[in-house]
Amino acid sequence: MSEVDLGLSVLAQAGWFAGRRVPIERYLEAIASEGYECTDLVEEFLQECGGLAVGPPASGFAEVIAIDPVTAIETTYKDTVEEYEKVLGTSLVPIGAASSGHLVLMMARDGRFYGGYDAYLAYAGESPAELFGRISSRKLVVIQDDWQ
Repeated sequence: MSEVDLGLSVLAQAGWFAGRRVPIERYLEAIASEGYECTDLVEEFLQECGGLAVGPPASGFAEVIAIDPVTAIETTYKDTVEEYEKVLGTSLVPIGAASSGHLVLMMARDGRFYGGYDAYLAYAGESPAELFGRISSRKLVVIQDDWQ
């Protein structure tokens, strides 16, 4: 099963469905208050996937995944995100967390997803389905891992 197929399954279990739309004003306020750039792609993603969560592992999921920019922004140093931006050469917006809150999930202006934790940075996909699939299968593509 591909990461995208797995991700679609996980998304459905989290309550996602085609055409899902949720209010995102609270998310947009948090993003703006910390000086992050919110693109149309980020807004579209949050409208469709904001508030989705799966896990914990005891329920049969390999990872806990939560799409909540408010919590992601509150628990992530902006300096750390800025370091990731330097490595990637693009702006990022924290959009959620995985790995029991240790891995901040971020979205780039081009719609790609990344995960970071301290000196670790990884690519997590080009779509919500791929993001959820790669996180669930623990198949992130490592970009930087100074812990190695």
